[in-house]
Amino acid sequence: ALQKVFNVNYDVSMELGTRTRCFLKYRSYQTDHAVRDAAYCVSLPSNAQFIWHMGSRSPVQADSCQSIYQNKIVEIRPRPGPGTTVNNMMRITDDTGGRQLYDQKLYYTDYRSCRVMVEQFQGTRHCSLWVSLGKRTSAIPQACSDAYSQI
Repeated sequence: ALQKVFNVNYDVSMELGTRTRCFLKYRSYQTDHAVRDAAYCVSLPSNAQFIWHMGSRSPVQADSCQSIYQNKIVEIRPRPGPGTTVNNMMRITDDTGGRQLYDQKLYYTDYRSCRVMVEQFQGTRHCSLWVSLGKRTSAIPQACSDAYSQI
């Protein structure tokens, strides 16, 4: 039996503080419900002019010619989930109107090269696997792959 790797309350504030640019590798849904015209391949960059912290803004970039988006500015706010004081959730809102796009739980992270996110949308559980630049074209770390598979 595989050991479940998601029984920890991973800290979103710590994860966002790593300043690692993550790219969407897999997701359990074909069409993004919040940013409908976004292509499959998106990334959340951290760069020198941006420091991840509560209430800060980050561009979400589409890296595919299938998308009309090149950059979309969002706010990412870490918050605690039900039954915990750890900021294991992130609320992502549209910067232009404050509309909530996602409310995601940090399901797993190695704080270096991958993260698995889970969200509820219209009563359905969705998940996504994000990897660092170095893992975009190489093997996904086993623990990350296991976490994504166990959802």
